[in-house]
Amino acid sequence: MIEVVIVDDHPPLRIGITQTLEKTQGIRVVGEANDGREMLSVLRRNSSTDVLLLDIEMPDFDVYDAVRQLKIQYPDTKVLIVTGYNDRSRILKLVELGVKGYMLKDEPLNMYSHAIREIAAGRTYFSSQVAHVALTENGKDAIVLAPREFEVMSLVALGLASPEIGMQLGISPKTVDTHVERACRKLGATNRTTAVLRAVELGLITVGAGENGNNSG
Repeated sequence: MIEVVIVDDHPPLRIGITQTLEKTQGIRVVGEANDGREMLSVLRRNSSTDVLLLDIEMPDFDVYDAVRQLKIQYPDTKVLIVTGYNDRSRILKLVELGVKGYMLKDEPLNMYSHAIREIAAGRTYFSSQVAHVALTENGKDAIVLAPREFEVMSLVALGLASPEIGMQLGISPKTVDTHVERACRKLGATNRTTAVLRAVELGLITVGAGENGNNSG
């Protein structure tokens, strides 16, 4: 059972999300909060929360400080940003801080359960609108991944860790990390999540392609 907490200062949205998730097998809403203070109180009562749906704009609330605090106090709780704001600087900053997903409030309610499942499974979820606004840069022809970088990043996109990737490709985890670092430098990313998002948006890899996919770079 995936335990979820919803933090948003608009009750109608919270109610709509909660009602949708209550009909979804394997997901349970264990708490709701109207602001950052209530959020911490709810999390103290539900410390095993798997996914936290978090709004960006609430009264007397700094989302960046909140994400930093959550990472320290509740490292096993994954953050999914749910907001009406779709600007590049906020998205990238929150990704750098470790959020696992970012979606817009105008998306269909059935996408919430999909996003929650993806994040709870150790993957990431960023809606196509978010990826387009935040990650489109100089065009895909400006960046070319080497064949091994393409293989490694395709497997990173599937949520595999370095040892698992090494086993599949017959290389050491350290070598995997080296290829990831090189890909990150090419993509201007400081972590795997951002690198995968940029590579997918630029058409360099396809999520689900794995080792047998095609490098469109």
